[in-house]
Amino acid sequence: EIERLKLAVRAQLEKMVQANPTRVDYLAKFEELIETYNNGSRNIDHLFHDLLALTQALTEEQQRHVREQLSELELPHTCVYAPRGSGAPRQALYEQTEGKFQSLPYLEDPKQWLEHSTIFHVVKDKTPTLLMTGELDLRTPMGQTEEYFAALKVLGVPTAMIRFEGEYHGTGSKPSNWMRSQIYMMEWFRRYGAGGPIP
Repeated sequence: EIERLKLAVRAQLEKMVQANPTRVDYLAKFEELIETYNNGSRNIDHLFHDLLALTQALTEEQQRHVREQLSELELPHTCVYAPRGSGAPRQALYEQTEGKFQSLPYLEDPKQWLEHSTIFHVVKDKTPTLLMTGELDLRTPMGQTEEYFAALKVLGVPTAMIRFEGEYHGTGSKPSNWMRSQIYMMEWFRRYGAGGPIP
């Protein structure tokens, strides 16, 4: 029975990774489970339990595009298109949920959207800026953080960018990430606080 489960999980994983390469971590986790079983550090009962848990996580991941109203191809990205068959314009998740835009969709009037984009106002920024973003963030995707970081660097604004693996919008998923974010912020304010930069 364990062999059938292993084959089923592997087939499901390969199909999921082919549809969306950002899921490669699930495949790595599966390979790690099999390797620890093969080298004797995990018994068959533990392997069976862990494979069932991984299967449940995979099922939830496969349903994520339904919850987020995205296609498989759109999952790794934030988009401005409508959910399939809805007929209604769909704003990007962070814009839709934050309620910043009450006007026309991007494709009908991009000018007003671009005016709200921070990247078009970065030349006004002089404040030392610490950017902390979860790699899975859907509100402010990592690509936007990287663009903003690069622009600040070009302008000579003191800046640092920290990526949080396995985090969405915020750093509360893992206690260690939350602690790291607090330490980084305290150090940043110590360095660039009211007294000015510390050499």
